[in-house]
Amino acid sequence: MTMTQLISNPSAMHTGIVDHALSDFIRSTADRHAEENAAISQAVTAILAANKSVSNKAIIIWLVDALETTQDVVMCDVYRNALEIVVGHTVDDI
Repeated sequence: MTMTQLISNPSAMHTGIVDHALSDFIRSTADRHAEENAAISQAVTAILAANKSVSNKAIIIWLVDALETTQDVVMCDVYRNALEIVVGHTVDDI
């Protein structure tokens, strides 16, 4: 699914996310953070396609990799903001 398709279909954006706080945030902010939510969904789709477990850690790793490999300045901002959202909704290990 492309970023444009993900943005236009916000209900599909949180599919596969196990963390309920993150999933709820994505659902409740679909309008305000459409591109970031689409980037997170893109990460989840890629993780599932690789037959890996979806976790906040896996999403963070995917977003960092995307941030390091993209040349598009606008997408770097989207990935950085998405990364902030996921990190902000990740419980620290105690």
